[in-house]
Amino acid sequence: MAGVVHPGTDTPTCDMNTRIRAAVAALEADNPAHFTAAGKPKVAAVVDVLGDKVTQSQIDAALNQDAS
Repeated sequence: MAGVVHPGTDTPTCDMNTRIRAAVAALEADNPAHFTAAGKPKVAAVVDVLGDKVTQSQIDAALNQDAS
């Protein structure tokens, strides 16, 4: 995956995925402003912690990478 850059940043995808997972881990699981009723992290909450714009697809990809 070397040389692949996360869209909209200069951050390599593998590093951004690590940062996204850390941002999600920092969210409060019982806070409805942080997670949907289905248990998915809300984009706005991740962006607030991360400090970079990301999409739900990017969050999902980072979390799915962690699960594999």
